Amino acid sequence: MPCGLGYFSNRLYNEVNANDGGRPLVTGIDISQTAVEKARKKFPEISFIAGDLTKENPFTSNHEQRAMRHKQFDLVVVKEVLWYVSHNLKSFMQNVLSLIKEDGFLYVAQSFPESGTWVGKEVLDSPERLKEILSDYSKPITVCYEKEYTNCRGNYLHYLGNRNYENK
Repeated sequence: MPCGLGYFSNRLYNEVNANDGGRPLVTGIDISQTAVEKARKKFPEISFIAGDLTKENPFTSNHEQRAMRHKQFDLVVVKEVLWYVSHNLKSFMQNVLSLIKEDGFLYVAQSFPESGTWVGKEVLDSPERLKEILSDYSKPITVCYEKEYTNCRGNYLHYLGNRNYENK
């Protein structure tokens, strides 16, 4: 999902490509048009789209609207961005769900800093709370909690869920 400069999207593209020999459809989405343009130049084999997934109409340009019209994916990855959207989490998650095929999957990876304060803490105060929230949007398959020592020096959540229509 949020692609930044495209490094994770490229890694995902290469991993899937190496495992099945095909050309996987990988699309990175970022709110920053500058980041999207840089990612496109760096990784031209991958589709990068500018959009704000917290908005009712996330893709505002005609190009992005055409590129994303009726597009759904087997897997949507949300990695380390929930702090940025925590105050618009419901609209963000609804847009994310709209991008997942009915039988598709949602993967979320999110850190929780060891320090006592961070942006969005009043919404996402712990990995356990995030799991509860995500369970409202998808059926949990695997949830892994870990202690992260390298960057945030705090807790980390890995969540894999199936798209779930019953909980909408």
